[in-house]
Amino acid sequence: MDPADDAGTDSSTGGKAPQRDLITWHIFVNPASGSRSGTHIWDTIVRPALEGAGWRKSCYGEETTFEETCFQVTFTKRGNHAADTVRELVTKRQTLEGLGFVCIGGDGVVHEVIKGVMSSISTSNPPSLKVPIAVIPAGTGNALATSLKLSSPEEATERLINYKQTVPLKISSVHIGPSTLDECPDEVLMYSFCVVSWGLHAQIVRQSETLRMLGRKRFQVAAMMNIALMHQYRGQLYLLDPTELSQTDPDPVTFAKPDWAVDEKWVPVNGKDDATSFSYFLSTKMSSLEPGFQIAPHAHPSTSNIDLVLAPSLNRSQLLHFLQSTPAIPEYIRYIKTRGFKLAPSQSSGRRTSWVPKAGKLVHDICIDGEMVELENGQAVWVKILDERAQLFNVVC
Repeated sequence: MDPADDAGTDSSTGGKAPQRDLITWHIFVNPASGSRSGTHIWDTIVRPALEGAGWRKSCYGEETTFEETCFQVTFTKRGNHAADTVRELVTKRQTLEGLGFVCIGGDGVVHEVIKGVMSSISTSNPPSLKVPIAVIPAGTGNALATSLKLSSPEEATERLINYKQTVPLKISSVHIGPSTLDECPDEVLMYSFCVVSWGLHAQIVRQSETLRMLGRKRFQVAAMMNIALMHQYRGQLYLLDPTELSQTDPDPVTFAKPDWAVDEKWVPVNGKDDATSFSYFLSTKMSSLEPGFQIAPHAHPSTSNIDLVLAPSLNRSQLLHFLQSTPAIPEYIRYIKTRGFKLAPSQSSGRRTSWVPKAGKLVHDICIDGEMVELENGQAVWVKILDERAQLFNVVC
């Protein structure tokens, strides 16, 4: 892969990978990912290839001499298993040096690895080194692998063994607080590398969890269910250093690095503080959320921007056309690159409401890399690309 591809990537901290033999690769296999093929992919594709290339399995706690490439493997058994394991590992070692991670599963495994690392280090004084992550697609969507043009577990495994190229994997911080706050709260709820969504996309992700037996079709079924209900979603949206683009621009788009020293100025998306109606709201770092679904053609994991894909109040026909027309996105879709955003959902009245009653209170779903978070009425969510010095990850490509 050329790290400076047609998405206009920022490869300044990626490039040539550190020596592979100086890394112990910690491999996480999610047996429940996608069509439950993670273990099969490990047994029949990844492990034979690694062992054939001379990689040696070591035990947790074993001292390594780095005379050969070593790996350790964990089969996840529950949610946050990978995150907890990474957190314990980094806390015990007191360093990120010599660590690499391989994620065999969907994007959720990558999310957990990032969560584990970020919860183990000081974000006010982060390490200067970069942590390599390799992804072997075994999930339903595989947004990161698809966006990096890793089309199969075999290709991804070959890239890992060769280990010649990485690009930055830029992450964002996610914050929740009262919607009346003008500034982003300091406390970080979690970190995101892939998607933060609200409304239709978040509801599709939530409901698709009950349809895993359908494989990749579960998203299509959940989408049709929600389009049939045709809710509208209203909220106030504020942006940080926004640039609006054309979805159909065929030329490469290169963006200047943001000036992290400037004061944060959150501007309303339409120039005023009124709530706006959305039929679709997606922020992403990925160009594709799954094979064949290129939702944000100018996005790339390595850029210092978040790509917002926004649909105004559409009818069912327009919404179906939009979801089926990527990458030729209709002209009525707004595409915005931004350094961050604040979203304050409105409590709607009547049948077309995005709020659902739960435990006697009104809540609203926010999807963060597939993990669901509930906002209560009167709360807002802030999402910001991290400062360059706090970006710790490179991804093997």
